Amino acid sequence: MKKPFNFIGFLWITIPIIGIIVIGYGIFKCVAFPESDFIHHWFDNASNGLIVFITSGVFWLFSFGMLTPTYYKKSIKDLNTRWAFKTGTVHTTKVKVFSKTKQSVGLLFMGEIYHISFDFPDGTRKNFSVNVEQFNVTKENETGLLTYKEKENYLFFISFNPQR
Repeated sequence: MKKPFNFIGFLWITIPIIGIIVIGYGIFKCVAFPESDFIHHWFDNASNGLIVFITSGVFWLFSFGMLTPTYYKKSIKDLNTRWAFKTGTVHTTKVKVFSKTKQSVGLLFMGEIYHISFDFPDGTRKNFSVNVEQFNVTKENETGLLTYKEKENYLFFISFNPQR
């Protein structure tokens, strides 16, 4: 299965490159042809026009330059997560619930993330992010069958069926 193309990451890389090309073209036109129709059409005189053009271009590049690494990394992470979920292997194992934790996140919009840690028969302990319904029905020290997907460093909770 071929890994999908990261279109969002591609956009966040190409937008600043286009900005550099536009600024370069504007500077070239202003410096090489100071009396051209390009300058007189957009600006009152060449010196003010050059300053406005460069300032707006630098602002654009600064804005996208600050955002590009953040959004590119996020888009790569999202792509890798989706890829891991699609290609991960499904495991079903008898486990014991070790602990349940609830984490509050956010400043403006508060939310909660729920985690359940399971002890596996081989002695390992794995932590899964779960929804609130699964968090509420699962009890600590309960044993049952855990179904999950695993690929590299990614773990995806599917279901937990307690044995009564």
